[in-house]
Amino acid sequence: MQNTIIFRIEVDDEKSYARLANFIYKREGKEEFSDAELQSVTYKYYLNHSACSDQEWIRKIAEDGNLYCSVRSPKDIRNITEKYEVIYCIKIEQSSDIVELYNLFLIKHYYAKLR
Repeated sequence: MQNTIIFRIEVDDEKSYARLANFIYKREGKEEFSDAELQSVTYKYYLNHSACSDQEWIRKIAEDGNLYCSVRSPKDIRNITEKYEVIYCIKIEQSSDIVELYNLFLIKHYYAKLR
């Protein structure tokens, strides 16, 4: 059994991809956030959850979509310890332009070791 926290970040334009990159950078560096930096981020804890494949997580995230909460206390994100597996779920619009998706590719490439 494992504790997992999933951050779901919505992106739809160039600025939102910049916010995504900033969020991951600060979260991984355990830096402080402002409230404005977290406006498109929601999260959900899965405590004592059995390990899932990526496809199972995708299905679980879609099913639990309404259960994700906005971040109320930015300082708590900094304090997430290694006892949690952190998953970043990037929610893109189906109508996203291929040029904007390139931003996601660059972020994914830079953080290739993250889930």
